[in-house]
Amino acid sequence: MSRSETLAKLRKVLLGKSNPELPTNIPELPRFKDPAETFSKQLKKVGGIVLDSRIMGLEKCLSTILRKAQSEIFVWEGQDTLDAHSIPFSISRTTKNPKQQFILSNHPQRHVTFPLRLSTVELTLERLENTVISAGSADVAIAETGTILFRTGLNRSRLLFGLAPCRLTLISRRSIVHNLSQAINAGLRLEESSLVTLATGPSRTADIEKKLVVGVHGPGSWFVILTN
Repeated sequence: MSRSETLAKLRKVLLGKSNPELPTNIPELPRFKDPAETFSKQLKKVGGIVLDSRIMGLEKCLSTILRKAQSEIFVWEGQDTLDAHSIPFSISRTTKNPKQQFILSNHPQRHVTFPLRLSTVELTLERLENTVISAGSADVAIAETGTILFRTGLNRSRLLFGLAPCRLTLISRRSIVHNLSQAINAGLRLEESSLVTLATGPSRTADIEKKLVVGVHGPGSWFVILTN
């Protein structure tokens, strides 16, 4: 059926019908006594792992994630992640083009101490495919659903976000809002982004024979560290 035929049929069906009245009593959006606690509970329900840096300490949180992911390396999206969460570091640069580099921190025996010693290596497809843990910071998270909003931008690769089997997100408690409406109005600078992703826990699908499979379209493990 052509486009014109489809539109003609729709117009015929709608002929003489008035638009439905919009509701006047709109229910209040949910709010929570402790958004960070609600966010943690909701994310854990869908398989996310939430660690509280106020209780464990940030170094212990990072060490715990390395052990669970069986890796010794974090691949960081950029220095802005470390700056945003007051993580001390030193960095040695070995690549000339900052847009074509990985920022790594290597932790023998899966033990993290500060300051982090960062190094840069050339960004290649092979290194990207071998990345186990990609680490970044979230602009905002939603307590109601345990959802994290990830925004692409300069040095924030979609591939680094979605290809690594394990994802680490650091988020400040101040960035956790009550509901989706607040998240949309949180000033995300969407005009600077080519993609905004709303992610709730590890990737999962049941498209194939209605069997739940984790990690097909994105990270199979999702770690979140709550910071101040």
